[in-house]
Amino acid sequence: MRSLILCLFIFANYTHAKPSNYIPYVIQAEDNVSTVLQNHDLSPLYGDQKWVQKVLKLNRLTQESARKLEIGDVIIVPYKTRVMFSDDIKSIQSSIIKQIKTDYMSPKNYNFTLSGGYFNRNYTYTNQDNNVTLNQNFFLTTTYKERDPYSLTTFSYNPVASVSLYTQANANFNSDDSKVAEFTPSVLISAAIEIEHRETNMALAPTIEYENFSTLIFNGDEDYAVARSNQLWSGAQLSKSFYNNIYNPYIQVSAAIGTLDTSSKYGTSLGINYKNHYQFEVSYNESTLSLDQKTQINDAKLTFGYRY
Repeated sequence: MRSLILCLFIFANYTHAKPSNYIPYVIQAEDNVSTVLQNHDLSPLYGDQKWVQKVLKLNRLTQESARKLEIGDVIIVPYKTRVMFSDDIKSIQSSIIKQIKTDYMSPKNYNFTLSGGYFNRNYTYTNQDNNVTLNQNFFLTTTYKERDPYSLTTFSYNPVASVSLYTQANANFNSDDSKVAEFTPSVLISAAIEIEHRETNMALAPTIEYENFSTLIFNGDEDYAVARSNQLWSGAQLSKSFYNNIYNPYIQVSAAIGTLDTSSKYGTSLGINYKNHYQFEVSYNESTLSLDQKTQINDAKLTFGYRY
């Protein structure tokens, strides 16, 4: 009960004190008012209007009641603003900056890239007078790539794997506003071995990809249906990086052929890896699908990513 009454008195006084000059302190074993003030680097302690007298008055304590303080009791004590900013705050700021650099900017032996963005895709069906545009197209990709690849002489070898999900909504026929089709999401899974020549920073990556996607099947000029299709791609990517420790721009070209038919595709990308963690990329791709009818696909993509 005495501790509760003391805490209430302290709170009443603390609300009238300047928050920037006083802090609550919980009494520990072997503590008394004098040792607490000494530990807070406050002096002089004794005398009229000195720190001991001020703290006793602030906490509504007498010399006798102060000697009866128990472990767990709370008193209000002053602190030096100068000491807090020159020591504690700078130490905290340094720790936070160090942690940020460790978590977000330091190299990692193994890392994933989580990226996403927007793409605009157009379908042109050669056997029909139809041009189809997809709306509300977004994608999400997860990529695994080792930070420290395997090395042999001047070459390095790095396994790369990724999974992409492309969301596709309404497919609008540019030649006829009354026609519309619902395309379901597409999935692209790829695996590659990146072989980089470290003296020139050029890399070649043989790649194999599996794609499951929506397409349109036409029966005559007016009758059509949305169907799912699969393709297994075999190809390669050629890239050139320009390392400068902060902004690491790169350019990449790719080409692949379908192993299930005569489909083909190629593309080019231009991007920046900021401090090896933040990715920005623009790319353009063209594909020719040989399904029930020949289909030309063009898409432009904007990508933002983070490596961790």
